[in-house]
Amino acid sequence: MDKAIHWVSHIEVNPSSSRILFLHRWTERVSDETCFLHRLITANPDGSDLRLLECSDHPLPQLASDFDPASVGTFAYEKSEYQISHPLWKDDQHIIVWGPHAEEIHYHLYQDRPEGVVEVIGRDILTENGHMSFSPQNSRWMISDTYPDPESSIRDLFLFDTRGDVRIPLGGFYTSPDLGKENRCDLHPRWKRDGSQVCIDSIHDGERRLYTIDVSKITQGNGP
Repeated sequence: MDKAIHWVSHIEVNPSSSRILFLHRWTERVSDETCFLHRLITANPDGSDLRLLECSDHPLPQLASDFDPASVGTFAYEKSEYQISHPLWKDDQHIIVWGPHAEEIHYHLYQDRPEGVVEVIGRDILTENGHMSFSPQNSRWMISDTYPDPESSIRDLFLFDTRGDVRIPLGGFYTSPDLGKENRCDLHPRWKRDGSQVCIDSIHDGERRLYTIDVSKITQGNGP
């Protein structure tokens, strides 16, 4: 850490405003995201009672003098096995995150207290990083997406039924592989407050647009 630049990101407040979470990230090579290191931390709003839930400390061959950052794909960072990504409170005590734990990378559900209680969500079903969140009306339902498939350039959008461990596809959306890191368009799904719809950003029609999708028949019924 001595030679690194440090910052925090992905700051989130739990539903009762009693705890915050954030990612502490640091690196010696700012221009190459695959060299970022990560810690998932929670705290009281005044900064007291810090709790370290996860640390993705790992070897960094990318720091070698002959490493070429241009050889790294646009989405290599998001798909890294060391990435701690997109943490979000499920409720006042639980945090969903894509990241490594016990030498495996999954959607993990962390318990803020007691620390050390970690559960895998969707083992062998949810196998890629995405932008996940739970329905504000029923945390049984989680919405998420994927980054583009390297061959088809399709991003998948899906619901996940945490009660039955069922992944329900909602659609696949093309994104031009010519888009770079700065101007790409992730789906970033998010819920309507009543849990009946989700909205996404997409560029599959050739322009960046906002779309809404009705999921009420699934989320307000008994599932698919």
